[in-house]
Amino acid sequence: YNDDYEHAFAYRVLAEKNREVINYSDKSFLLSIQLAKGQNDDERAGAKRREAGLKSASERQRLLIMMGIGFITLLLVIGTIIYHNYKRTQKLNAKSNAINEEMRVQSEEIRVKSEEIMDGISYASIIQFAAMPSSVEMKHTFGDCLVYLEARNVVSGDFYWASEDVSGRYKLLAVGDCTGHGVPGALLSMLGMSILDYTTRHFGAGEISAGIVLDKMRNNFKRTLNQTSFSSDKTIDSIDIALLVFDTQDKVLHYAAAFRPLLMFRYGELMRMKADSMPIGIYPREKPHFTDNVMKLCKGDIIYLYSDGLTDQSGYEDGTAQYPRAYSTKQFFKLLKSIFQQPFAEQEIAIREAIDGWRRPKSSKQEECEKTDDATIVGVAVNNFIKFDDI
Repeated sequence: YNDDYEHAFAYRVLAEKNREVINYSDKSFLLSIQLAKGQNDDERAGAKRREAGLKSASERQRLLIMMGIGFITLLLVIGTIIYHNYKRTQKLNAKSNAINEEMRVQSEEIRVKSEEIMDGISYASIIQFAAMPSSVEMKHTFGDCLVYLEARNVVSGDFYWASEDVSGRYKLLAVGDCTGHGVPGALLSMLGMSILDYTTRHFGAGEISAGIVLDKMRNNFKRTLNQTSFSSDKTIDSIDIALLVFDTQDKVLHYAAAFRPLLMFRYGELMRMKADSMPIGIYPREKPHFTDNVMKLCKGDIIYLYSDGLTDQSGYEDGTAQYPRAYSTKQFFKLLKSIFQQPFAEQEIAIREAIDGWRRPKSSKQEECEKTDDATIVGVAVNNFIKFDDI
């Protein structure tokens, strides 16, 4: 406007320079902003990474703390359980020790009482066998004879009995098998022998009859045990018995029996004499009198009386047998047939070995059988106490 072109040009040049400076400054500013933004983004990303790391570390720390707390809690629970179990175990041990001590005391008391009972039973056995005829008495009455008695339980429900009158003409022999075995059977056997002694003591000379003796024995037995009714009486115990009365003068045998048969070997043949089917004692089908069997004796006769305990013993037939069975009457008769001609001492050994061997196992799979009953056999040879005229 002033036509001052020189200054205008100078200002124009200055303006251009300033514009360039401004443009450069704008570019630098933009570059600075962009650089600052990049640095800010980098710092923000680093901050996020650090925050994420701190968060992760915090999570791990919290997890570790929780795991530590859980482990400590578990230890406390386990410790509590162990402590309670320890206390309970102590109580149980204390109770167990008390029970064991009580059992020991009771066991000792039982042992002492058992020894006392067994001592009593053992002594009772001595008394019982002392009440039976001794081997000397049997030999004096019948000469050489067989006597085998094996008790099941120390004392026996079986018994054998012998007697003779003052003149020596009549010789009596009996084998009895009482109800049961052990102590109850032994009491009955003692009662049976006492009644036999009492009954035969009141017979006069020439009046002894086997059937009458058993009749009187039954009456005395029933009266002693107060047996009046088979259906209502508490004691229906009885005695199976075979009684022999030898008349050595007339060489006659009187034989009466209650359920127990008589075995006789005559001329090498075995004969079995039947018995009355009723015992000594109360019985629903008893007859008024026992049968008095009379038979003439012959030279060489060998007579046996026995209890059913011999044939009832359990054992194994051979090594293949799975179950035991009874010895049986058939086997017993077979044994007697094979030994009756031997001396009585050898017969006793053979019978004992046969019965014991029958009970023993025949193979490793078998067990030894216990005694099932009292076992008794008595054998006499008439030649040993009766004189026969030689023909």
